[in-house]
Amino acid sequence: MSWFSGGNNSDVFTDYEHHKYLLALKGSGFKDLAGTPYEYLELHLGYYTRGYDEYRAGGPETRRRTIYFGVGLNVTKLLSPLWETRVFNYFQVPYTYLPYDDNIDQ
Repeated sequence: MSWFSGGNNSDVFTDYEHHKYLLALKGSGFKDLAGTPYEYLELHLGYYTRGYDEYRAGGPETRRRTIYFGVGLNVTKLLSPLWETRVFNYFQVPYTYLPYDDNIDQ
């Protein structure tokens, strides 16, 4: 499936190379954290892969699977006084979290 006229044959349903999957535990979901700075934070558990596009059988091993833990900003909560949206419940804004990565292939 070509998404752009440039001939990029990307398939969003099977192209795992360019995605990160995460589970975010939001501080704003806990009644005891209401009114504290912790309601603006999230704890992350995530997974991603890299190097599968470049991998060729018999060539150098470029594939990497990574699990990560992190602390991030709850962008939905931060923007709520200006903009009521749920977009950021499903999309993590780049550079709004600090990850600790661990390559699970080693």
